[in-house]
Amino acid sequence: MESAQPDAVAMLSNVNLETEMLSEMSFALAVEKKDPEAFAKQWVEDNSAVVDSWFR
Repeated sequence: MESAQPDAVAMLSNVNLETEMLSEMSFALAVEKKDPEAFAKQWVEDNSAVVDSWFR
């Protein structure tokens, strides 16, 4: 993938999700049965600084 999609590989290597974030995501999706697409859109909006850091 590195040769085919170097920008994607670079971005993915910067992804860092804290344990608390992952727990909140899992709870929202598995327990609260939130719609995954709606949850993802809201999460990105609420955590734009985190997402932006992945592209540096």
